[in-house]
Amino acid sequence: MRIFRRFKELTQRETGALTAEWVVLTAVVAVVALAVAKVVGQSTYTASTKIADYLESVEIQDDF
Repeated sequence: MRIFRRFKELTQRETGALTAEWVVLTAVVAVVALAVAKVVGQSTYTASTKIADYLESVEIQDDF
């Protein structure tokens, strides 16, 4: 019976709702961070590929 009473007390408290809100907020922040990392990662990869292609096409003159 003590377990049921404890469960009833926990369901009536609002601190659990506040905790759930923080969990949802943290999940949203994590998803946004992953999305930003993906976009930045793709842009960085594209830029580095262009730089590498340019550097491969440059000829270095060594006949001083």
